[in-house]
Amino acid sequence: MESDKHSEEQTGTGGEQDEGDDHSQFNKQRLKLIAEIEEASGKLYTNVNALNRNIESVNLVGRQFENVHNLWSKFEQVMSAPSSTSAVESTSTSASPAPKGQND
Repeated sequence: MESDKHSEEQTGTGGEQDEGDDHSQFNKQRLKLIAEIEEASGKLYTNVNALNRNIESVNLVGRQFENVHNLWSKFEQVMSAPSSTSAVESTSTSASPAPKGQND
C-alpha cells in the first residue's frame, strides 16, 4: 500500500509538472510569436513609409509636367483649328482698332 501511495504521489507531482511544462512551453511559444509579429510590424511600417515617399515623388513629378501638358494642349488646339479660319482671325485682329485703354 505504501508503494501505491508513493506511485500516486509521483504521478500527481508528475502531472502537475507536465502541466507546468505545458504552460512554460506555451509562454515560450507565445513570446516567440509576439516577437515575430513585432518584427513583421516594424518591417511593414518601414515599407509603408518607403511606399509613401515613392508615391509623393511620383505625384511631384506629375505636377512638374502640368505646365508642359498645358502648353502642348494649346499647341494641339491651334494646330487642329482649320487653317482658313486662322488666317481670317489673324487678319481681322491686325486690322481692328486698338482697344480704348491703349489709345490714351
